[in-house]
Amino acid sequence: MDNPQALAGVWTCVSGINDGKPLPEAIVKELKLTLTKDQYKTEKGNVVLFDGLYKIDAAQLPKHIDITAPEGEQAGKTSKGIYAIEGDTLRMCYANPDKDRPRDFDSQPGSGATLVVWKRVK
Repeated sequence: MDNPQALAGVWTCVSGINDGKPLPEAIVKELKLTLTKDQYKTEKGNVVLFDGLYKIDAAQLPKHIDITAPEGEQAGKTSKGIYAIEGDTLRMCYANPDKDRPRDFDSQPGSGATLVVWKRVK
């Protein structure tokens, strides 16, 4: 059973697909995810792209993650997602705030889903 501490740490991006389109390698190399007990922050280089809160439900299959923006244009909106952690690899697939939670780790054109693979920084 995962708890948020299992996810806590700094992660670098291995790959990403947004709405069926692979993220450019140059962007992938710059992406970083920092997770604490309840905070979710993504950065591209020195720029914070998203700083919000998350909660997980590891009893679900696949495991659920909900990411909420506290401010900005997405304030109060929640992106519903799924995640899997295997060793030092974290796979996440999440939908835009107004969409249903993805069922699979997949991002097809028009789905509005984002699939990202992260590697834990030692």
